[in-house]
Amino acid sequence: MSQPINDGGSAFPKSVVFDQVFVEGNGMTLRDYFAGQAMAAIITSVYCTPETIYTEVSSRAYAQADAMLKAREAK
Repeated sequence: MSQPINDGGSAFPKSVVFDQVFVEGNGMTLRDYFAGQAMAAIITSVYCTPETIYTEVSSRAYAQADAMLKAREAK
């Protein structure tokens, strides 16, 4: 059985009171946020060409995000 993916928890948790009801929102995960930031860098780099497959870019972005979360745990 594979280990669960460390998603880093909520990147932008937010709690609000809406119509006298407390609502808690988790927002996106830190892993998704890191992957989005990595993807922005990847697609603007000289290594990303029009022939690059989108799934390859996505896989690289999440690999970078996982490495960032691992480095964060090691500190």
